[in-house]
Amino acid sequence: MECGGCGRRVEKRRLCRRTPYGDTPFANASQLSVKAFLCGVVTMTAILAVAFRLSSQTRVENPHGPIAVECSNCHTAEAWTTLRRPLLFDHTQHTGFPLRFGHKGVNCSGCHRDLRFSHVGSACADCHEDPHRAELGFDCERCHDTTGWQNRARILDVHAAALFPLTGAHVSVECAACHLRSPERFFGAQRECIVCHAQDLARATPSHAGFPRECETCHSTARFEGAFFPNHDHLFPIFSGPHRNAWDSCADCHTNQNNFRVFSCVTCHEHRRDEMDDEHDDVRNYRYESTACLSCHPDGRE
Repeated sequence: MECGGCGRRVEKRRLCRRTPYGDTPFANASQLSVKAFLCGVVTMTAILAVAFRLSSQTRVENPHGPIAVECSNCHTAEAWTTLRRPLLFDHTQHTGFPLRFGHKGVNCSGCHRDLRFSHVGSACADCHEDPHRAELGFDCERCHDTTGWQNRARILDVHAAALFPLTGAHVSVECAACHLRSPERFFGAQRECIVCHAQDLARATPSHAGFPRECETCHSTARFEGAFFPNHDHLFPIFSGPHRNAWDSCADCHTNQNNFRVFSCVTCHEHRRDEMDDEHDDVRNYRYESTACLSCHPDGRE
């Protein structure tokens, strides 16, 4: 048999091949078949690789990123921007972030500013501006929840822990009414009454000019009216002794509303001066004056 490649004669069922080192005969035709098969596999692999590379360049990617949800769960055939109502997408199941109360009716774009839905934060500050300027930390749930901005029960607990319990009329006051008046709006806000109640002090009747600024000495958080000065008994007993329940207002004794150091005993006690002069004729340094009455009767008794 004569080989067509080089004209070398070989025995039947023996073929040869050309190599860089010369012509080498195959043992038989089956070896040539194996060689051809392997070449075919390599060629097909190369073709498939090229085809895959070309297909990946033209493939349309999901604009929302990798998400295991059918497009029809949210979109309709009318248009991409026409969303299904209600959505078949279960936000809790697929994201672990349940949409409750205030979050339930928010549009997707209200939180997802990027079409790739995984590019979104789950912290409150990621969507909500912090009016507290980070003074109170980032645990917003201490005072707020998804039912509303203000959870009064939680706010009361926080205030109690901050050593300024909200009681009486303070319970229903808006936070901004007190906290916007201070440079440190929340943490370290001033707690003196005068910070918020300066106008109330200016309009007070009787005039509180010269009064101390410790308003809680006479007033409570329940109301301004009906001031109670329990320490008055240290000066002159009006909540005990013969003067208990014998007066209706401060003005009964304090006749000068601009100066509560001025008081009168004879306004209530109908004394006639001539009678008092006669009765006290044996009292040294006697004077028909209220200050003199107090010096001799400091407990209000005769």
